[in-house]
Amino acid sequence: GVAVGWSTMILPHSLKDIIDNTIRAIKGEKLKPMVPHYDKYDVTIKPLEENKWEISGKVRIDNTSTMTITEIPPGMDVDNFRKKLIEMEDSEQIEEFTEHSTDNICIEIRMKRGALKDWDENRALDFLKLRQKVTQRIVVVGWGGKTIQTYNDPRDLISDFVQFRLNVYEDRYKLLLEKTSDELLYWKLLELLFKNG
Repeated sequence: GVAVGWSTMILPHSLKDIIDNTIRAIKGEKLKPMVPHYDKYDVTIKPLEENKWEISGKVRIDNTSTMTITEIPPGMDVDNFRKKLIEMEDSEQIEEFTEHSTDNICIEIRMKRGALKDWDENRALDFLKLRQKVTQRIVVVGWGGKTIQTYNDPRDLISDFVQFRLNVYEDRYKLLLEKTSDELLYWKLLELLFKNG
């Protein structure tokens, strides 16, 4: 056979935004823009262009030689990041790092004295490569009479899904109405038979 694959990358979104936009779609109102949302991460999400996002961790500059990482991007593996910090130590890009992480990320990095004098969070994020660029690609297979549908914007998916479901509800209502009408007619005839002996 032929192996076929569809590349998809669905970023998490706020359930509240999904519900609100579903209600708007049902009412025929314009849907609000949707930004990716991570419940358990304190990250910065910045739109780059249509359907492309930059997700950044968090770094605090403590003084001219110390900075603390308080968050890494969601797709970044913590163990691999530790290995990267060890390599940076070995190549003398950083003096040392100490990890205080428990429930939250907390990695203190020491640099040469005065090395962070003119640094801000953005420069630290770039230096530590704590930014990820992601493109959302939503591929839906086999609903609404379409075999494969690709969406760049989750609002389009919500609109199409609501329209599809409304059509299904309308068809189901007609079917139930027809079935109920037939059943009602049956009981009325039965009542007439009993009344007329």
